Amino acid sequence: MSVSRCGLWTIALCTATALTLPTSARSAGYFAGVTIQANSATRFGGWVDGNGPNTYQVLANCKNGRSATGVTRWAGDRRGSFVKCPSGFVYRLFDLADFGPGYFTGFHRLTAASPAASPYAYGGWFDGNGPDSYEVFTECPGDGFADGPVRWAGDRRGSIALCPYGRFTAINGRVGEISLFKDKPPPWAQ
Repeated sequence: MSVSRCGLWTIALCTATALTLPTSARSAGYFAGVTIQANSATRFGGWVDGNGPNTYQVLANCKNGRSATGVTRWAGDRRGSFVKCPSGFVYRLFDLADFGPGYFTGFHRLTAASPAASPYAYGGWFDGNGPDSYEVFTECPGDGFADGPVRWAGDRRGSIALCPYGRFTAINGRVGEISLFKDKPPPWAQ
């Protein structure tokens, strides 16, 4: 199994300040801070750089209608999370759980200086390049879940989940989640 950093893999572990991606890798799509270790028609996974207590997990929907769930790991755990779909993938993604005090390399949380930051919003943007995309979501009391728009990796407009009637809440300590979609988002997220 080969692991590439800033090579020919679609998603590469690269930060804008530390490494420069070759043009071919940039045009293929990537997320900063994500290393893909398996990217075939039936197996997908890798690891997400950062620091706990934030976590990541690979999720997928298979062509046979089943879902596949990888192991949940703390951000920065290089053992990775992987899924297999013998029938092939409908979609595959990295699910990142943001617990607030930790971080993910490449994710820029909203700050108080941002006009979109409020006790009613959660969001930010993810470094990288399309066609890979991201979306944020959070839980709103009495309102269910709120999600922001799907954006291509590197789109600094960000994805912001807004709770219109109440402050967003931490779910088991989690302030929000980020979905990193490989290639393109599934139909339900478009």
